Amino acid sequence: MSTITIKRRIAAALLAIAGLGALTGVSSGPAAASAAPVPEVFSTYLNDYTMTGLGSRRFDLHVPAGSYLFMAKVSPYNNTTETHWVDCRLQAGTGFDVSHATLDGVGGQAITLNLVNSFSAPSMVSLTCFNSSQFHTTQLKMIKISAIRVNPPLVNTKIEL
Repeated sequence: MSTITIKRRIAAALLAIAGLGALTGVSSGPAAASAAPVPEVFSTYLNDYTMTGLGSRRFDLHVPAGSYLFMAKVSPYNNTTETHWVDCRLQAGTGFDVSHATLDGVGGQAITLNLVNSFSAPSMVSLTCFNSSQFHTTQLKMIKISAIRVNPPLVNTKIEL
């Protein structure tokens, strides 16, 4: 069995356990799970990137046409005692998610983002991180962008209060 097949089966099992079976067409029942198509997973990573001074850096994942659940993670680390912040934005088409980390002294935090979107043609999702420190470096560690292609229709509704 290939590594890709194993990863797809693991992703399908995790989605079914997490209750996303209806979204992906994967059910936790044995008969339905064997008949449903296995979701496709696309991913890219970079383990370490140094941001020097004020500015931003974009990381991209290219995907074929389809409906997707996108996830991204990055761990910014402050290498100085100066407090500064890092903002990250995950964008696919017109949809986006943003998150902020304040880095107090030497240390780091994890930023996680997620998003759903559909593309009628091959496209990309972008993770852009902005560094607020003009004079110091910030390490971006364990940068990951993943996309799980799901069966249409893709339903994304506002939380009712």
